[in-house]
Amino acid sequence: MANAKISDLSALAGSGVDPAADVLPIVDTSVTTTKKILVEELGIALNATQAGQEAGTSTKTLVSPAVQKYHPSAVKAWGLLTPATTITVSYPSAGVSATNPSSGTYVVTHGVTFSSANYAVLISIGYTLANLIYAITARDATTFTVQIRDNVGNLTAPTSFSYSCMGDL
Repeated sequence: MANAKISDLSALAGSGVDPAADVLPIVDTSVTTTKKILVEELGIALNATQAGQEAGTSTKTLVSPAVQKYHPSAVKAWGLLTPATTITVSYPSAGVSATNPSSGTYVVTHGVTFSSANYAVLISIGYTLANLIYAITARDATTFTVQIRDNVGNLTAPTSFSYSCMGDL
């Protein structure tokens, strides 16, 4: 960043700062003079890259919405399914579907393609009077299968369930 200009810091664009400058004037209200600080001294890096987000280690990189999704903690797909196969709302909205091959079993195509089958699927079962449990019984880069059972182990249909998927794209 030794050769960075003020114009490289998108947060300062249009703020009355000289885009050709390599120093940023700082006004110290305790004195009557203007001080200058080098861009390097600001202690921030330029915009994050996909690789930087996937590493998830920088404490100084500015993150734009376009690359935020690559961070390990970001949910890549989510949805609400009301049985038998209605996807009420989802992200993304394209490419999402569900099938119900048997009672309590749902195959969800979540609309994104993960880099592998190694991603997390979290399920939240909608309100019901029964105690229900779930298990992810299969998963590939674009789909997962969930089975929902009652407290004695019988496959059963809940009133609804939502899902969130997190992992590497």
